[in-house]
Amino acid sequence: MIIMINVVFNFAAALVTFDDGQSLLPLGKDYLTSRRAEVVGEVLKGLDNPLIGKNLGIAWRTVGNHLTEICQMTGLCSKEALIVGVFQKHGSLIEAPDIDRSALVAIVKSLPERQKRAAFIYRTRPTYQAVSEELRLNQTTVSNILLEVHKKLGAFIPEGASNKAKKSMLIVLLNLVPEECFETHQEDQVDPELAMV
Repeated sequence: MIIMINVVFNFAAALVTFDDGQSLLPLGKDYLTSRRAEVVGEVLKGLDNPLIGKNLGIAWRTVGNHLTEICQMTGLCSKEALIVGVFQKHGSLIEAPDIDRSALVAIVKSLPERQKRAAFIYRTRPTYQAVSEELRLNQTTVSNILLEVHKKLGAFIPEGASNKAKKSMLIVLLNLVPEECFETHQEDQVDPELAMV
């Protein structure tokens, strides 16, 4: 049995209600219907389309259709990009009551400098390429660094989750940590052995 991260998005505070009674979620310059906002809420839990459909009582293909419409409206065309977009727009409205945030923060603060820097970049630009370019490291090295971060945060990521779900959950966890916890104390130095050729 997969245990989900319980992420709660306070839709009451995020939804805008118009005179005609329709509720919409502002995301970027566009607005999502309340049903699409519910889909987004399930995406924040790191769920795949069949589980989102089951939770909302709709077909998994309908979930895919909603995600396609969200992509066309907002330009956020992957679940990872959608998670980052929601955190950037509505981060203060996202809660995770089942997560011991002080333990999460302590783990992030204790990360070695390079892991902390990679995690900080990955939380808003979740691709190995983005981290690789920023840190001037090859993608294999970045993959290994982020694998170590994932292992250290493993207690917060349920066993049995798919790799895509784990990636989404890692992005959610990193975004739950305040930005100042990622501060490093080293200069921007790159280990010459690991730098890209």
